[in-house]
Amino acid sequence: MHIEDSGVALDQGELIGQFPIDSVIFSNMMSDRTMNASKMIYSRFGIKTTLAVPYTGKDSKLLNDYVSLITELNIDQVILKFGTWGINHSFMDPGGFQHQDQNSIEDLQSWISDFKKNHDIPIYLHPIRQLSLHPQSFYKKVITELSDLQVPLSIDLGLVLSDCKNWGPAYKNEVIALLLSNPSISMFWLSAVRKAGDAFIPCACESVDDQIWDMLDLLLGEEGSLILMSDRLSSEVQITSDVRKLMNVKGAVPKT
Repeated sequence: MHIEDSGVALDQGELIGQFPIDSVIFSNMMSDRTMNASKMIYSRFGIKTTLAVPYTGKDSKLLNDYVSLITELNIDQVILKFGTWGINHSFMDPGGFQHQDQNSIEDLQSWISDFKKNHDIPIYLHPIRQLSLHPQSFYKKVITELSDLQVPLSIDLGLVLSDCKNWGPAYKNEVIALLLSNPSISMFWLSAVRKAGDAFIPCACESVDDQIWDMLDLLLGEEGSLILMSDRLSSEVQITSDVRKLMNVKGAVPKT
């Protein structure tokens, strides 16, 4: 379950704790609000935190600061988030530092190898794409290259559905086929989709789009993990409804 860093993080944590949620993930783990919410959710409900880490280069102090939270909080898995830029298919971190292809992949591989030596917890890669990068380049080239690293991949189905709407239905079958053919993809983020100007974008402040639940039926394997999106504007009704749908998908048993 995803919780935004906001003044309602504690309240949303209290609500989520009533359900058999495996883990929570926060939009920003470096604020006092999310640190307190993470500790409260674990102490009261036994729910650990998934640590979302922005990849800012293998020698980055910011990256090391995030990793240090593993010893401070109750972390059960790590999602390494990084961005991709549309020029020459170069890679960049979410902060905007651009790298060349080969160096970026080699540095990423080196960092992951060192991380696994020091920490015995699961790690996922979560690529973030600027919408200007053509979907085919992202799903066919970037995702395929990352699969070669032998690390499970995480993908935002809100972005997938946005791509299908923005680029036309002709791409939908091709994108779904590419995702189905890639066994490395084993974590899925679930959200709504809304119109922003001329484009569709993922949205966490509304209930998960029915088309995403349908997409999930095709893509979710037995060992797949799901992250349900919410933000500070999400109502109690939205969160409760989506969590119950999530429980049905995963076959979870309600808390008593």
